[in-house]
Amino acid sequence: MVVCTCSYRDVWCYYHTDIVVRWFLGEPKSEIHRRAKRLKMEIKDVFKKYVKELETRHSINNFNV
Repeated sequence: MVVCTCSYRDVWCYYHTDIVVRWFLGEPKSEIHRRAKRLKMEIKDVFKKYVKELETRHSINNFNV
């Protein structure tokens, strides 16, 4: 068993960034999954924009060859 001391601010930061800490502190898994699903959609949108940017770069490079 590992015991450590930390400030209330550290606990608050860990709670908002670490899913495992949320589980230990009793947050329902459904809430965690809901947040993860929302984050997944945001990442998906950013990834789609990045793919489009790479495709345009690739098509410009192929056109110049």
